[in-house]
Amino acid sequence: MRASTPSSLLAFVAAGLLSFPVAASAQSLAEIAAKQKEKRKGKPTKVFTEEDLKKGPSRGFTSGESSEPAPEGAAPAPGAATAPEGSGTQPPQKSEDELRAERQAAWRDKIQKARDNVTQLSSEVSRLEAALNDLTVPVYGATRTTRVEAHQKAKQQLAAAQLAVADLEEEGRRNGYR
Repeated sequence: MRASTPSSLLAFVAAGLLSFPVAASAQSLAEIAAKQKEKRKGKPTKVFTEEDLKKGPSRGFTSGESSEPAPEGAAPAPGAATAPEGSGTQPPQKSEDELRAERQAAWRDKIQKARDNVTQLSSEVSRLEAALNDLTVPVYGATRTTRVEAHQKAKQQLAAAQLAVADLEEEGRRNGYR
């Protein structure tokens, strides 16, 4: 057998030493997690209601909340508000009434555009009908066929637009919009 050289022995010892801290730190992390879990068992928890959320983040502490800062790396408490990275203040939360007003305004814009579309398509259908009914200009063949097809297409678009308005009106009724 060949005698091991000092460099190969040194490499073997270095590999063994490098793997040791990983195993030791994993064990210590498990111990830390177990200790944290035990600490949390004894503390009362705060139940957040919708009223608490509507009020927004409170400046002080209420019963059941600890004034101790959370340990580094710990997850924030459920319901705790956190500011976005790089910002010093938190944007104000919108109330339910404000959110409803925004949804209603968006609905009003949609229904107004749909009604404008119906008006425009109605005008187009009327114009095409007048062109088809004008007997002073004899139009037969390909030109008349093109006008009839355009009239049929405009009528289909008008029906679809009227259905869209009806759907939006129903949505408004369901949501209580006026």
